[in-house]
Amino acid sequence: MMFSRRRLRKTGSRDGRPWSKLWERAWSWMRSRSSFVWLALSVLFLLLLLAGVGRGSDDGSAQPGRIIVLTQKRSESLRRLLNSLQEARYGNSRVELDIHIDAIKGGGGEPDSVDSEVRSVAEDAFWPYGKKTLIFEESNVGLEESWINAWDAKNARGDEVAVILEDDLEVSKDFFTWFKLAHYHH
Repeated sequence: MMFSRRRLRKTGSRDGRPWSKLWERAWSWMRSRSSFVWLALSVLFLLLLLAGVGRGSDDGSAQPGRIIVLTQKRSESLRRLLNSLQEARYGNSRVELDIHIDAIKGGGGEPDSVDSEVRSVAEDAFWPYGKKTLIFEESNVGLEESWINAWDAKNARGDEVAVILEDDLEVSKDFFTWFKLAHYHH
């Protein structure tokens, strides 16, 4: 929408200044299209930050990453998450995948055990970006303990970064790019 200075002077504004009417109209236009404006600003922000992607460590190598997946008994959710992780873009980063499978509580005196479908999905998952590690709990530790013990930043290799995901999530193809940018600029 175009505004001319002459038209604003003729119509005036609440406080008598011609440019305040322009500001009122521009603000009203932005509010009516707020989601588009925020999307455009977000894309611009990401484009400005892209120079930081892949800088890696000081020796020029790509920054290593680790994805930690917590799961227990949702095999289809785990399959969706692993498919979305396989389709994501990792650039030249080596990304290790750790899948922590918590045991299901045994009922009626039965011992705790790992769900066989979840185990099968985890074992069959293809991971070309680095090492894949499966961690099976012998007894049920629960979600809180799974989170607490999933990754120890003090014992991580060099400048490794990690993200912990539960099995009921799906990720964007660009999630790792965003994650590295957020970590780099933190």
